[in-house]
Amino acid sequence: MENVWENVYLVVLVFWPGVVVGAALLNMLVSWVFSWSELIIDYMIGVVIGLCFFYCCTNPDPEMWKWYESLFLIASHGLFGILKIARVEWLLDPGNFFLVSSLCIGGAVLITAALDHASAALGDSGGGVGFSFLVVLFKAPFTLITTVLGVVIGVIGLIYGKATNDDQEFTFLGGALFFKWGMSGVHATTFGWAVNVFKGGITSNNILPHELYHTRQYIYLKDWLGIFYFTVAGLYGIISAAISSVPFSGTYFFQAHGTQEVGNPLECAAYRKWPPTS
Repeated sequence: MENVWENVYLVVLVFWPGVVVGAALLNMLVSWVFSWSELIIDYMIGVVIGLCFFYCCTNPDPEMWKWYESLFLIASHGLFGILKIARVEWLLDPGNFFLVSSLCIGGAVLITAALDHASAALGDSGGGVGFSFLVVLFKAPFTLITTVLGVVIGVIGLIYGKATNDDQEFTFLGGALFFKWGMSGVHATTFGWAVNVFKGGITSNNILPHELYHTRQYIYLKDWLGIFYFTVAGLYGIISAAISSVPFSGTYFFQAHGTQEVGNPLECAAYRKWPPTS
């Protein structure tokens, strides 16, 4: 009988997309919001994660991997990818890797959803730094590369804010690092569990709960969220806006309509629940 982990179709088209879509539905359920267009992107990313898992597991000796195979494994599985590269024995078996990783994804989504809602309900304090250290324990293992990028951009933002208007701010809320740039308007972008608030305040305009929702998306979409966000999902946003009755705006590359499946699919659920207000 064929080893189930040697069946590329099951691994790539069923198992990992099932984990990703299931975690996305769990995230939506806890927030009591739904977006079918996000689920399409979720499935696509699940396929990519499955491909990275399958082709790394067909060559189970990390010492024989090329550098980009290790990079793709980390982008797809975060800390679990690093542990596999480090030859942690209980993760070398693909079945164990899948079981442990998928259970941790579902558990982390459920726990952080509850903690994020609590953080948003606590207002400006967000529960404080101690509370955030608790939350970040469940977010940090899943998105490593994108978070580092977000921190680098955030440091640039602090320098920019200091140089231009002395309105820079750094805050640790809800298990996420928030970097305020101090520009006027309302706009923020989440990179892993680092949030760059380019325009507006950190705890105003629904930015906090909106961006915390994105930090939970990174748990199951990993570093691929950012790649798809600025390519496939963004283009879908522009096209869906252009062919709909909703007034077209180029910002639908980054935004979504509050009640319709129009705009960037990775924004639809968050905009329905917590639309940023000007």
